[in-house]
Amino acid sequence: LGEKNDEVSLVLSLSCTKKQIDNIPFADPNSGKTQCSASEFNDAASPDCACCMLDNDFVAITKKQTGTPPPYTNCKDLLKEDGDGMKMLSLLASYDGGVAVTESIHSALIQSHSVNDLMFGYPSAFLGRVVPIAYMDVAQNQTSDSKVDVATKVLTGQMKDSLPFELGNIAEYTKDVGSVCSSKCSGGTCSGNAPERHEIDDVEKIVLGGISCKPYTATHKTVEQCNAISTVLTADANAANHEACVCADSSNDWADAGCCLAAGVLDGTDLTGSGCLYPVPGVVDANYVGKDTSSTNLDIGKAVDAWVSNEESKKSAQFMCPAPGVFIDEHKLFGSMEAYKGKDKHLIYYHTGNPRIRQNDMSQADAKPYYAPANVGNGGTFIGASGLTGYGFTHDVSDAELDSPLLPFYARDMKKDLMFFQENYASHIKSKICGNKGRCVLTARMKPLNNVFHYNVNASASGTGLPYDGLQPIGHMNGPAETGHPVYFHQPLYYNGDEVLYSQQDNSHVEASDGNGIKIYRSKTSSDPGQFTVDGANANYELIDKEWMDANGESLLQSYMDIDTSTGLIARSYMRFGMSYSIWECDPETNAHCKLATMAQGEGQCYDKVGAAIFAALNQTAKDDLIAVGRNTFTYPCSAANLFTPKVTAGKIMPMYWSDESTMGMNKDEVDVLVEFGEDYYNLYVTFWWLMAIVVCFFMTAVCMFHACIFFEDDSFRHKSGPVDAPKEGE
Repeated sequence: LGEKNDEVSLVLSLSCTKKQIDNIPFADPNSGKTQCSASEFNDAASPDCACCMLDNDFVAITKKQTGTPPPYTNCKDLLKEDGDGMKMLSLLASYDGGVAVTESIHSALIQSHSVNDLMFGYPSAFLGRVVPIAYMDVAQNQTSDSKVDVATKVLTGQMKDSLPFELGNIAEYTKDVGSVCSSKCSGGTCSGNAPERHEIDDVEKIVLGGISCKPYTATHKTVEQCNAISTVLTADANAANHEACVCADSSNDWADAGCCLAAGVLDGTDLTGSGCLYPVPGVVDANYVGKDTSSTNLDIGKAVDAWVSNEESKKSAQFMCPAPGVFIDEHKLFGSMEAYKGKDKHLIYYHTGNPRIRQNDMSQADAKPYYAPANVGNGGTFIGASGLTGYGFTHDVSDAELDSPLLPFYARDMKKDLMFFQENYASHIKSKICGNKGRCVLTARMKPLNNVFHYNVNASASGTGLPYDGLQPIGHMNGPAETGHPVYFHQPLYYNGDEVLYSQQDNSHVEASDGNGIKIYRSKTSSDPGQFTVDGANANYELIDKEWMDANGESLLQSYMDIDTSTGLIARSYMRFGMSYSIWECDPETNAHCKLATMAQGEGQCYDKVGAAIFAALNQTAKDDLIAVGRNTFTYPCSAANLFTPKVTAGKIMPMYWSDESTMGMNKDEVDVLVEFGEDYYNLYVTFWWLMAIVVCFFMTAVCMFHACIFFEDDSFRHKSGPVDAPKEGE
């Protein structure tokens, strides 16, 4: 959610502008900011009033004034469970699959979704409503347009370059969701799933196939709300506290199907942003739409073309045109990445010296942007070919040796290269890929270095190995908000990572006692394992720890690619990498918004040292007033989830998914072609040596005959005929 990420600030932003929230610490009836009036709430034209007064100050001033409260709204009243803001967020979270954290409150922090939703993305009623509201005042400060015009531009993606959060055209997206989900609504609620992808004819809506339709309930409810407004305004066009609904997509769908509203007021409640749905991206690329082979009403090619033409290309460009000639160094770069979004380098990390990625890292004075070059790794499809390098008297076209045992591979999900090494380099033991008749060619097997995600002091600015070996934080360039997203890239289940990743019980980073950590379990079956059971004979999940990893990690989780060096093709690969998410910290020492969640009676579980320093920095009068009401022990919630679930500890790195991308760069027929080349090479080699042997034989024979001729022509060696004389006496 960007700068409105923590829940306290988020709920307050439903009633107040950013500047009004920033004025809260300065609310004072004597010389500070005055309380915003009803007409000033959430009005960008009223930046000098305070949204509310902190509960500590409110209680202290009330006591000091012998029971007379100050003329302010207590922030606690805006944050209570039965308050309008909390009830709305809880309801929207429930539409999105959020879990119940109390009897009456649902949290958007933990959600339940189908595999289809997680794979291909899903609509969020929570984000669709709160993000536009949270940033509407930012948009209003940048233009003199009317409120409804500003809202329309925000909700249709026309101000994406002006906001710190990229919304896109959520009005159009909401309408698309309605096209597949409106039939699933009745009685004021929507349920069930949209038609499957193979049942959708419109190729641009295929990605919506099978999504949960429950979030569309928020949109469907605008029908009831807007018709109620219409009834009132029909009777009295100037009725107070009522304004007509305006759909951001310029339609009149509010009357029957519902829409994303750019305007509308019902009984004094502003409906701007109501009914809007935000597209949460899925794990896989949008082009991967899937198809039921029993259906013929969907042209996958057209579906992919539609996405390619309608979506901004984010692919990295590869070096494809080396100079002509032989033995040119430039040829070794063939297939390497040379640009990302048209640039030869891109930001991946803000180095601050802190071992953990934080929400406001990029705004820190000591932040050093780390840029990764885009032209260091190959794209996983081909490299420069070596040509014929097979050994003599073998059937191999290649010796399967690279120029170097190390090869950088460009990991597109983290926009950075990973170093792979060749297994059995300079050895005759090689992997193979085989054709139709069991005949094979040698390949160079490449695997990631064991320390590929380990901390390296010489490359610490890239963030690799932080906060633990085995991780690469990529959140600074991930997500729709300028402040990034707490996400990490790694090998599956932290293979070759730090053992502490399987427990994470150190909580010193939030100044909390140790012990609260995580456990990771893996299903024992590829089918639905049923109810979660880890003990006894019927256990269907197994604990993932260092012992399990040592026994299973290499065979199940390690990536590799087999390269036919003669052609440069990646003949076969299994790329296994994962993503982990975390929860932002909310450190009141570095983030002023987090101070708004002060728990001054010591009821918080974190940041007690920071709290003591903040209290110590107050003037003596303020200290005395707080001591008088027992509000002098400052502590804070343990994460940015500081309202719904204040005990949740930030910074726990939790594996969300890992993928096994299997590709075959060469089919069996192509392998057979190389095998035939190898056979031809072998036969040619054998024929050459047979010819050489014959030539040698002829040569040796000629040499022998030449020497024989010389022998018989020399008188000293010539045999004389005639009788042999008898030996003389003494001989």
